[in-house]
Amino acid sequence: MAKPVKKAARRWRPETPPTWEDFKAGGGRRARWRRYWLRDTRDGIVDYIMHYGLRLAPLELCSSVGDALGRTVGMRNYELPVNRFRAVLSAIRPDWSPDEVEAKVKDGFGNFGRLMTEFSVLDRIYPMGRVTVHGLDHLEAVKGGPLILLGLHLGNFEVLGPTHIAHGVNIMGVYEPPDSRFRHALAITARERFGGKVFPAGVDGTRPMMKWLREGNAVQIFADEFIHGGVRGPSLGRGVRFDGNIAFAVRMARKTGAQILLTHAKRLKGCRFEVHYIPVESVLSDESLEEAVTRIDLIASRRIFALPEQWYMGHEVRNAEPIAKGRHRIIGDA
Repeated sequence: MAKPVKKAARRWRPETPPTWEDFKAGGGRRARWRRYWLRDTRDGIVDYIMHYGLRLAPLELCSSVGDALGRTVGMRNYELPVNRFRAVLSAIRPDWSPDEVEAKVKDGFGNFGRLMTEFSVLDRIYPMGRVTVHGLDHLEAVKGGPLILLGLHLGNFEVLGPTHIAHGVNIMGVYEPPDSRFRHALAITARERFGGKVFPAGVDGTRPMMKWLREGNAVQIFADEFIHGGVRGPSLGRGVRFDGNIAFAVRMARKTGAQILLTHAKRLKGCRFEVHYIPVESVLSDESLEEAVTRIDLIASRRIFALPEQWYMGHEVRNAEPIAKGRHRIIGDA
């Protein structure tokens, strides 16, 4: 079992635009100027055309464009992530033949492409009846007080926010802005369309988040975060860590009196989804932090094991061998 490690403080700050003086200085400063003003602007124009162009399309067409791009451009241009994802699927499901694994890799990258293009129409997916909710009684039982919704990057995880809000949850998410200022602006706009609000990731968001929870509201935190070059959780049999977001959620719950629900999406066919709310026993008890985190980690790991081809963070796992060696800890008698 991995020992607790103190997480390094993170702060996000918008990039300061490089000036003409940076260009004249040459070297790395000129390279940053070119990237910021030329490459990022070019890519941003393409992103805006795609985003607003796809908003004009029917939901299924918008989603299908992403599927085609993911299976072709995505798999051709991102060889390393494809190989990582393939290794993770093989580690989780050693019973799959090589052909089955390859088919699931293509399904996975099709899903990744779909969630990118579906971002253009995110505000329309729930209102148009494309989401079926499971475990709503668990949400109704706890939504009146402080609540931490611990999400997983499964299916199109972006449909979680609109679903929470549609069921009366006063929620804010934790948001790590992309490097591109253009994609950052698009992400904020897309969330504002359905009433989404966010805290900054890292230490700047922690204190406002605690205040928000103590006022009886809800926050969404993802259990399977990518930080400092790796996916810290859930363990998937690699050994439970106590420096990731599951431990952070437990600590936050104990400081604010919040309940925790696990939540994730599952893609059905095309642009249709299930959203699941999964109860975990209250962490507001005498059990140790390690016991609470280990218990929640097992539930979350089993959810990913059930849908490995839909796990977006699978392509970020640097080494799948520990998953293969430790998978017996997760499957147990599940």
